[in-house]
Amino acid sequence: MNYHPAANRGLTNAACSQQLSAIPGLATIAFKINCQFFLCLRICILLIVYYIIQSNFKDYFCAELQMNFLAHIYLSGDTTEVLIGNFIGDYVKGNDYLKYPEGIRKGILMHREIDTFTDKHPATRSCKTFIKPKYKKFSGIVVDIFYDHFLATNWERYSSVPLKEFVIQKYNVLEDYFDFFPEEVQKFFPYFLKSNWLHAYSTFNGLRLVLRRMAFRTSIPDFSFYAIAQLKEKSGIEVNNFSKFFDDILDFVKTEFSIQPVG
Repeated sequence: MNYHPAANRGLTNAACSQQLSAIPGLATIAFKINCQFFLCLRICILLIVYYIIQSNFKDYFCAELQMNFLAHIYLSGDTTEVLIGNFIGDYVKGNDYLKYPEGIRKGILMHREIDTFTDKHPATRSCKTFIKPKYKKFSGIVVDIFYDHFLATNWERYSSVPLKEFVIQKYNVLEDYFDFFPEEVQKFFPYFLKSNWLHAYSTFNGLRLVLRRMAFRTSIPDFSFYAIAQLKEKSGIEVNNFSKFFDDILDFVKTEFSIQPVG
């Protein structure tokens, strides 16, 4: 008797198929198991992707992330170390500022005074009212971001240096002092540069993106579309309020810190 392996395999496979098909519902069960397997696989892949995204954003943003960088940098004038201190001010707590060189210490303390002045100003209280229904206790943080938007969109009033040129200059200065940054700042700084953060405030789309980033990495809710809609509706009034506020804070910086912002 001749032995043909291929033929025998074919017979064996055919026989197995007949036996399997003879078992009621087995094909249906196999199909369901197959579907469940691929569903679990897809869920696992999505969870892995989500974890990677979360991990990456965690490097860029911390729970107490400062978002209003433009005004703090502008108010620092041409004094490099003051600018660095003002930039990292929210990330240096308590007496930790004493670890830094004198100029950076001045910038950190200046940052704190600017925040206090801003929170107490009548223009800030007014601006809070139209977003408070949604943002509640977080209204002040959102107003700070609005102020950077107003500064960016009215830049020509405060500086003869074009905004694009200004931000490139400041990015270069900040890069030179990277080693002085607290760990949190070092983590998000590459993204800060890549996304051209300082210039993003100048458009509504950029402003919306900043608000959404903030909501993604903090407990602040994402009402970015609401915030932009309110801002557009009351833009004329709030630009006037901002102008009064910014004139006052310019005088404050000159008087208290002897700093003349770049004109």
